[in-house]
Order: sequence, then C-alpha cells, then structure tokens
Amino acid sequence: MPSGIQLELSEPPAGITMQDVNVIPGEITFLIAADSKTAKVGLVDNLIVNVSADRPKILKAVKRKHRSSRLSWCAACHPI
Repeated sequence: MPSGIQLELSEPPAGITMQDVNVIPGEITFLIAADSKTAKVGLVDNLIVNVSADRPKILKAVKRKHRSSRLSWCAACHPI
C-alpha cells in the first residue's frame, strides 16, 4: 500500500477481516474475508471501512510535517 494511505475496519464482527488491499491512482480495492471458524453463518451487520491519508500541510505560523485526514468511508450490509 502506498505510504500515507490507511484503511481499517471499524469494529468488524468476529472473524471478518480486510485483505489484498490495492491502491492505485483513483482506485482502492480490497477483499473482505470471513474466517469459517469464528464468523457466524447468516450474520447480517454493517461494515464500515475508514480510509485516511497523511498529507503534507504547509503552515507559515505553525510548523507541522503531516496532517492525517479522513478521506471517506464505505458502509455495506451483506449476509455472510
């Protein structure tokens, strides 16, 4: 994953993970995986993916190297 881009699941259900994250200009793809031993069959819930990036911030009065900003979030509801 390119430096400065972070993706994370917000309070995912047990056994649900994000894998195979791929970031290219203008596109982010990832796989949502369910562990057959810990994820509950038939579970229906919301899944939120937080996406944030560190970006340079130029300030004359205050010197800061980077500032992290939340870019977007995605919610989906799908039975497992």
